[in-house]
Amino acid sequence: MNRPLFLVPILLFACYCGLASANGQSGAAAPQPIEAVWLTSQACMGSASETMTRSPEAEKIKADRAVDLRKLGVRYQIPRLPNVEKFVLKLALDDKSRGLTDNYLLISNGELNPPLGALVVTTLPPHTPSAKAVFDVVDSMQRDLAKSSYILLERREIADLEMGQGIEYLAPGRMSSPCFPTSRFNFSKPDQAIKTVGISRFFVRGGRLVELSYIVSVPEGMTPNERNNVARAEMDSYLSGLTFAEPSH
Repeated sequence: MNRPLFLVPILLFACYCGLASANGQSGAAAPQPIEAVWLTSQACMGSASETMTRSPEAEKIKADRAVDLRKLGVRYQIPRLPNVEKFVLKLALDDKSRGLTDNYLLISNGELNPPLGALVVTTLPPHTPSAKAVFDVVDSMQRDLAKSSYILLERREIADLEMGQGIEYLAPGRMSSPCFPTSRFNFSKPDQAIKTVGISRFFVRGGRLVELSYIVSVPEGMTPNERNNVARAEMDSYLSGLTFAEPSH
């Protein structure tokens, strides 16, 4: 499960960021308790593997149901995800495996299962010329990671009141996978009914690329538009938990 380097042809600098994915449909039910919070180190070249240690901030994160990445000025209020029996958070911080510095917040259904939701914050090179240049690289990377799909990846430009301009990708049939969301996409088989949609949104903010990615469960028999609407409604609720402040030094 290789995680490709994200080298950007911007004055020989690079940038790309991956975030995240979730499972299911939001509702009014109370959030599941967070059972464990791990600091993890991922090896994503060749066979995927990871090492984990307990986060020293685990109890605070469980109580607040939020993660503060203070050095980045990012706070994420952890959403409720349906169909998750054992809610586990994994934090992979200061990861340089792609040539830049990535910070991952990963949501899994149990310690041993691959993530189904992710927030990824990537620090961009200081001379990155524009958000459009970043999004062009993101587009190339997403299409390369999704090339095993039997259904075309769908992209659209979006605007969020808090985040500003961004781009969104929908991947019908995408499933959770090791090193999610910045490694090769994993899809259900073409002869199987589509039960999940991968949805990712990317924004550039304060010299950082922010990706939020989730795997959303959808009922069988929906039309493509109906599936997309379910995934987008889920993502709207997940995105609402992301806030920003001045980074601490």
